[in-house]
Amino acid sequence: MRKFIALIALTGLSALLAPAVSAAPILISGGALNGTDVGEIDRFVKDAGSLEVDGVCKQNGNSSSWKIEKCWAEYELKTTLVYDDSKAEGVQTFETDMNGVIAFKLAFGPGYYIIKNSKWWALVENLDSLDWGVIRLGDFADGLKLDEGVRISHVTQFNPTRVPEPGALALLGLGLLGLVVVRRRMSTH
Repeated sequence: MRKFIALIALTGLSALLAPAVSAAPILISGGALNGTDVGEIDRFVKDAGSLEVDGVCKQNGNSSSWKIEKCWAEYELKTTLVYDDSKAEGVQTFETDMNGVIAFKLAFGPGYYIIKNSKWWALVENLDSLDWGVIRLGDFADGLKLDEGVRISHVTQFNPTRVPEPGALALLGLGLLGLVVVRRRMSTH
Protein backbone atom coordinates (compact mmCIF):
# COMPACT_ATOMS: atom_id res chain seq x y z
CA MET A 1 0.00 0.00 0.00
CA ARG A 2 2.86 2.34 0.86
CA LYS A 3 4.42 1.87 -2.57
CA PHE A 4 1.07 2.55 -4.22
CA ILE A 5 0.60 5.83 -2.33
CA ALA A 6 4.17 6.87 -3.07
CA LEU A 7 3.62 6.10 -6.76
CA ILE A 8 0.45 8.24 -6.83
CA ALA A 9 2.24 11.11 -5.07
CA LEU A 10 5.20 11.00 -7.45
CA THR A 11 2.95 10.76 -10.50
CA GLY A 12 0.95 13.81 -9.42
CA LEU A 13 4.08 15.79 -8.61
CA SER A 14 5.83 14.86 -11.85
CA ALA A 15 2.75 15.82 -13.90
CA LEU A 16 2.89 19.29 -12.38
CA LEU A 17 6.60 19.75 -12.89
CA ALA A 18 6.91 18.20 -16.37
CA PRO A 19 7.22 20.69 -19.23
CA ALA A 20 4.42 20.71 -21.77
CA VAL A 21 5.12 18.74 -24.91
CA SER A 22 5.00 21.04 -27.91
CA ALA A 23 4.89 20.65 -31.65
CA ALA A 24 7.80 21.46 -33.94
CA PRO A 25 8.67 25.15 -33.87
CA ILE A 26 7.67 27.49 -36.65
CA LEU A 27 10.58 29.40 -38.16
CA ILE A 28 10.81 32.66 -40.09
CA SER A 29 11.86 32.01 -43.67
CA GLY A 30 14.02 34.60 -45.37
CA GLY A 31 15.50 37.96 -44.49
CA ALA A 32 17.67 38.96 -41.56
CA LEU A 33 15.53 36.92 -39.12
CA ASN A 34 15.69 33.72 -41.21
CA GLY A 35 15.47 30.67 -38.94
CA THR A 36 14.11 32.59 -35.92
CA ASP A 37 11.82 30.38 -33.81
CA VAL A 38 8.46 32.15 -33.44
CA GLY A 39 6.74 29.40 -31.42
CA GLU A 40 3.43 27.85 -32.35
CA ILE A 41 0.26 29.05 -34.07
CA ASP A 42 -1.79 31.23 -31.75
CA ARG A 43 -5.41 30.31 -30.95
CA PHE A 44 -7.97 32.19 -33.04
CA VAL A 45 -10.86 33.33 -30.81
CA LYS A 46 -13.18 35.53 -32.90
CA ASP A 47 -13.23 38.14 -35.62
CA ALA A 48 -15.76 40.85 -36.40
CA GLY A 49 -16.52 43.81 -38.65
CA SER A 50 -17.69 45.85 -35.64
CA LEU A 51 -16.78 45.97 -31.96
CA GLU A 52 -20.22 47.31 -31.02
CA VAL A 53 -21.99 45.24 -28.36
CA ASP A 54 -25.50 46.49 -27.49
CA GLY A 55 -25.56 47.95 -24.01
CA VAL A 56 -21.91 47.05 -23.39
CA CYS A 57 -19.44 48.53 -25.91
CA LYS A 58 -20.14 51.68 -27.97
CA GLN A 59 -18.13 52.19 -31.15
CA ASN A 60 -18.10 55.30 -33.32
CA GLY A 61 -17.79 54.27 -36.97
CA ASN A 62 -14.77 52.16 -37.91
CA SER A 63 -12.34 53.68 -35.43
CA SER A 64 -11.36 51.83 -32.29
CA SER A 65 -9.57 52.97 -29.18
CA TRP A 66 -7.90 50.45 -26.92
CA LYS A 67 -10.84 50.92 -24.51
CA ILE A 68 -13.37 49.79 -27.14
CA GLU A 69 -11.13 46.86 -28.12
CA LYS A 70 -10.70 45.88 -24.45
CA CYS A 71 -14.46 46.08 -23.87
CA TRP A 72 -15.17 43.82 -26.87
CA ALA A 73 -12.43 41.32 -25.95
CA GLU A 74 -13.62 41.10 -22.33
CA TYR A 75 -17.20 40.60 -23.52
CA GLU A 76 -16.16 37.79 -25.89
CA LEU A 77 -13.83 36.09 -23.39
CA LYS A 78 -16.03 36.61 -20.31
CA THR A 79 -12.95 37.64 -18.32
CA THR A 80 -11.08 40.74 -17.22
CA LEU A 81 -8.09 41.90 -19.25
CA VAL A 82 -5.31 44.34 -18.41
CA TYR A 83 -4.12 46.88 -20.98
CA ASP A 84 -0.62 48.22 -20.36
CA ASP A 85 -0.10 50.68 -23.21
CA SER A 86 0.86 48.07 -25.78
CA LYS A 87 -0.70 49.11 -29.07
CA ALA A 88 1.66 48.83 -32.05
CA GLU A 89 0.90 50.38 -35.43
CA GLY A 90 2.38 49.61 -38.83
CA VAL A 91 3.14 46.03 -37.84
CA GLN A 92 5.78 44.25 -39.94
CA THR A 93 4.89 40.67 -40.82
CA PHE A 94 7.23 37.79 -41.71
CA GLU A 95 6.65 34.69 -43.80
CA THR A 96 7.33 31.40 -42.05
CA ASP A 97 8.32 27.91 -43.11
CA MET A 98 4.63 26.88 -42.89
CA ASN A 99 2.46 27.68 -45.88
CA GLY A 100 -0.23 30.26 -45.03
CA VAL A 101 1.28 31.14 -41.63
CA ILE A 102 2.77 34.55 -40.83
CA ALA A 103 4.49 35.96 -37.74
CA PHE A 104 4.91 39.41 -36.24
CA LYS A 105 6.66 40.77 -33.17
CA LEU A 106 4.64 41.34 -29.99
CA ALA A 107 5.55 43.50 -27.00
CA PHE A 108 5.12 40.49 -24.69
CA GLY A 109 3.62 37.03 -24.54
CA PRO A 110 1.57 35.05 -23.65
CA GLY A 111 -1.78 36.84 -23.50
CA TYR A 112 -4.51 38.06 -25.83
CA TYR A 113 -4.16 40.43 -28.72
CA ILE A 114 -6.38 42.08 -31.29
CA ILE A 115 -5.21 42.59 -34.85
CA LYS A 116 -6.89 45.20 -37.02
CA ASN A 117 -6.84 45.44 -40.78
CA SER A 118 -8.95 48.08 -42.53
CA LYS A 119 -12.44 47.70 -41.04
CA TRP A 120 -12.05 44.28 -39.40
CA TRP A 121 -10.78 43.05 -36.03
CA ALA A 122 -9.67 39.63 -34.80
CA LEU A 123 -9.12 38.44 -31.23
CA VAL A 124 -6.31 35.91 -30.80
CA GLU A 125 -4.72 34.18 -27.81
CA ASN A 126 -0.94 33.83 -27.70
CA LEU A 127 -0.35 30.63 -25.75
CA ASP A 128 3.38 30.40 -26.28
CA SER A 129 6.02 32.03 -24.11
CA LEU A 130 7.70 33.71 -27.09
CA ASP A 131 6.98 37.34 -27.96
CA TRP A 132 5.65 36.53 -31.43
CA GLY A 133 2.17 36.58 -32.89
CA VAL A 134 1.80 33.58 -35.20
CA ILE A 135 -1.39 33.30 -37.21
CA ARG A 136 -2.74 30.93 -39.84
CA LEU A 137 -4.29 33.16 -42.50
CA GLY A 138 -7.03 30.65 -43.26
CA ASP A 139 -8.44 30.99 -39.72
CA PHE A 140 -9.69 34.51 -40.37
CA ALA A 141 -12.76 35.83 -42.14
CA ASP A 142 -12.53 37.39 -45.59
CA GLY A 143 -13.10 40.81 -43.98
CA LEU A 144 -9.54 40.86 -42.70
CA LYS A 145 -8.22 40.41 -46.24
CA LEU A 146 -5.16 38.61 -44.92
CA ASP A 147 -2.83 37.04 -47.45
CA GLU A 148 0.91 36.53 -47.86
CA GLY A 149 1.35 40.30 -48.41
CA VAL A 150 -0.63 41.01 -45.23
CA ARG A 151 -0.91 44.53 -43.86
CA ILE A 152 -1.97 44.74 -40.22
CA SER A 153 -2.82 48.32 -39.26
CA HIS A 154 -2.30 47.70 -35.54
CA VAL A 155 -2.00 45.12 -32.78
CA THR A 156 -3.36 45.77 -29.29
CA GLN A 157 -2.19 43.40 -26.54
CA PHE A 158 -3.80 42.49 -23.22
CA ASN A 159 -2.68 40.50 -20.21
CA PRO A 160 -5.38 38.24 -18.82
CA THR A 161 -6.01 38.17 -15.09
CA ARG A 162 -5.43 34.44 -14.81
CA VAL A 163 -6.97 32.23 -12.18
CA PRO A 164 -5.39 28.80 -11.57
CA GLU A 165 -7.33 25.99 -13.19
CA PRO A 166 -9.21 23.78 -10.70
CA GLY A 167 -7.72 20.63 -12.23
CA ALA A 168 -4.15 21.85 -11.68
CA LEU A 169 -4.92 22.79 -8.09
CA ALA A 170 -6.56 19.41 -7.45
CA LEU A 171 -3.56 17.60 -8.91
CA LEU A 172 -1.18 19.63 -6.76
CA GLY A 173 -3.28 18.87 -3.67
CA LEU A 174 -3.33 15.16 -4.48
CA GLY A 175 0.44 15.11 -4.91
CA LEU A 176 1.02 16.94 -1.62
CA LEU A 177 -1.46 14.68 0.21
CA GLY A 178 0.36 11.63 -1.11
CA LEU A 179 3.69 13.00 0.11
CA VAL A 180 2.23 13.67 3.57
CA VAL A 181 0.81 10.14 3.80
CA VAL A 182 4.10 8.57 2.71
CA ARG A 183 6.03 10.69 5.22
CA ARG A 184 3.66 9.74 8.06
CA ARG A 185 3.86 6.05 7.25
CA MET A 186 7.65 6.20 7.08
CA SER A 187 7.90 7.93 10.46
CA THR A 188 5.59 5.38 12.20
CA HIS A 189 7.68 2.40 11.06
